[in-house]
Amino acid sequence: MPQIVIAEDGPWSAHIRSLEGAYADRTLDNCAGVWRLFGPWCAARGESSLPASAATVAAYVEAMFGRIAANSIRTRLAEIRRVHFAAGFEDPTRTRAVMLAVRRGRRTYPSAIRQAAGLNAPLRDELLAACSDDLLGLRDRLMILMGYETLARSIELVAFRVEDLTRLPGGGASLLVRRAKNDPSALGQLGYISPGTLALLDAWLERSGVSEGPILRPFDWGVLQDRAIDKQVVSHRIRILARRAGLAEPAVRRLTSHSLRVGAAQDLAGSGRTLLEIMRAGRWRFIESVMDYTRHAPVNVWAPGDGDAYALHRDVQARIRRHVRRTLNNTPLSGAAPPHGAA
Repeated sequence: MPQIVIAEDGPWSAHIRSLEGAYADRTLDNCAGVWRLFGPWCAARGESSLPASAATVAAYVEAMFGRIAANSIRTRLAEIRRVHFAAGFEDPTRTRAVMLAVRRGRRTYPSAIRQAAGLNAPLRDELLAACSDDLLGLRDRLMILMGYETLARSIELVAFRVEDLTRLPGGGASLLVRRAKNDPSALGQLGYISPGTLALLDAWLERSGVSEGPILRPFDWGVLQDRAIDKQVVSHRIRILARRAGLAEPAVRRLTSHSLRVGAAQDLAGSGRTLLEIMRAGRWRFIESVMDYTRHAPVNVWAPGDGDAYALHRDVQARIRRHVRRTLNNTPLSGAAPPHGAA
């Protein structure tokens, strides 16, 4: 395992290093970055950062609101909490003072959650049409379709290997997501591709000569390389194709590799797929995550349908009603079924 380089910036450095192996390297790098900001802020005010008091953290939250996004503040609180846990100190972030500071900040500085633009099916097809007819264009088409259909994060998409492919009797195939963001134990989860995308994958493997190892590979001066593409390449190629398809520059800048995951989730919700189906397709564990991804989906509950459409909206509304009834009664509902999709 590669060693994480964490400078001796303060007493917290050793505690972050003690977490190596329990968390991803990127998580610990982000944690160190937060403490390089929080530690000096406390020191400049003559306050202790480790352990930090609830009053100090609350003051920090109030100072940050209006300067950084609410989600960034939530991330910083999580890293402050993580290091206090590693050091064996009491958590100062889940206290009344801090919670009230967060609520005040959100009310004073309301902001919408920023999300990558959804690369839904019509836009996906525009990008596919903009791909060239050579081997690079074939790879780009496969990259877009695999990312869309598996709802893979960029780091998962570029990690797909030929060995991860399992052809299904009914057509199409599954791909093993070796280490997903919500699968730290690397037990493996599955993403699925359609028969059409499988045919495109077969064409890529035949024309590229790839028989094992990474599926999606970079080109260097027109020569196919024997390694996986970097995850940044996915966003880069999506924007190149978007410009080639004639999209305006503001729209292009909102597209990232994550747009494939967002757009597919929105399309699934708009087509009436059930909450369980969407959670399984995107490998989500929490209903709230699905709602975040699908909040811009065209889910019109008054549109004519066969009675089975828009199940996502119905399931979530039923969950909210159960929660309200429990709150009003202050007791669990007798014989009530667990919320749909709860694990």
